[in-house]
Amino acid sequence: MASYVPRLPFDGYKWYWACKAPTEALNDPAVLLGVLRIIDNLADRGFRYSSPAFSDGLRELAADVSETTVNLAGRVGERNLIRNSGQYWRLLGLIPHESHGGVIEITEFGRAVARGDVEQGDFAAVVIAALTLPNATSYTPEEIALWRSHNLLIHPLRLLLDVLRNLNHQDMGWLSVDEVAKIVVPMSGEQRSAEAIADYIVRARSDETVIDGWPNCAPRSNDLRFIREFLLFLAHYGYVSKTGERRSEERFVYLSELDEEIGKLISGDVNSIGLSEVQRVAEMEISAAVTSAVSIRRSQRPGQARFRQELLASIGRCPLTNVDLPDVLEAAHIKPHAYGGPESQDNGWPMRVDIHRLFDSGKLRVRPDGNYGVIEFTNPRAEKNYRELVGHAIKIPEQTNLEYARWRYENYTVGMSVEG
Repeated sequence: MASYVPRLPFDGYKWYWACKAPTEALNDPAVLLGVLRIIDNLADRGFRYSSPAFSDGLRELAADVSETTVNLAGRVGERNLIRNSGQYWRLLGLIPHESHGGVIEITEFGRAVARGDVEQGDFAAVVIAALTLPNATSYTPEEIALWRSHNLLIHPLRLLLDVLRNLNHQDMGWLSVDEVAKIVVPMSGEQRSAEAIADYIVRARSDETVIDGWPNCAPRSNDLRFIREFLLFLAHYGYVSKTGERRSEERFVYLSELDEEIGKLISGDVNSIGLSEVQRVAEMEISAAVTSAVSIRRSQRPGQARFRQELLASIGRCPLTNVDLPDVLEAAHIKPHAYGGPESQDNGWPMRVDIHRLFDSGKLRVRPDGNYGVIEFTNPRAEKNYRELVGHAIKIPEQTNLEYARWRYENYTVGMSVEG
């Protein structure tokens, strides 16, 4: 094996994420799901992506998502965000593959994700399991035919997690973008095992000459950015952690505490992730796969279980109802994860299940007043059913970041749909 050099299946063999003019920051859930909520609000009402209504939504989102490098406020009008980068939403089944005159449309799955009926945990897990290369969003029909003529089908996110898992077994559980480009992608073209790929990564870390003469699968300036997007997806949804301030220093690190869940995803244990038909994975029908998954799997984002345990240990009861029975308490984010809210104790409250639903849907909000809060209802039917809580004052837990509480009060509509 010392002289092994992978042979590419065909010239131009590459991994593409969604768009051949990549904007990695669009994969950030705060942006991806924030834009999706704007689409949901305007879909099926005759609005176009070039309309002032969509532009206004992007400008409001830009004010909320201050850390993104995407110029949301500037990507409006005729050369709008979706016209140039809509593949990021199409790849994941959130908006239709075909655009009809720039009219804003959304898939049933996209609407379910936008409104929280499909949780981020379900969304991310099944994307990891179902995303295939090639696919109709990222590749041309000619490219797909070339892949198929070589009987080549890759689940890139599953493969990356599998490689990381094998590296972790050797106490080297991290990957860089360069390693994926130089070793993972070339060896995947021969459909080599994750174990074999990990072994070559370990060897190359101590002696770079072992990959001398290997084919270059990232010859163009954007190619490394395509590859980075796969790793960023895993990082954004909590399956790996990213370290390093500069791109040249970035490492994507395996999270050992998620080993059991990751193992199920890698193995294609479709029952555990909620997929009812393996064929759906092969056909890249992510939206159908996730919609069916939700009926049998209400999983939470990786880290959510730990988040809940920490909140139960530190606060112990629902601040709005005083209920302290763990069986009916969930971990509620004050500032949502999709808007940059952290998975930390200062951004969460244990909430009784029904109260959590009302809070997330925007039907109930808490008006901060110093270290206290006042419960308000924005929905008449909800108010009628919870009269005992109307105007009720609560003590805000002392570890709560009041800035998050104020942000949520002012932005309570993040979970609501616009009707009419």
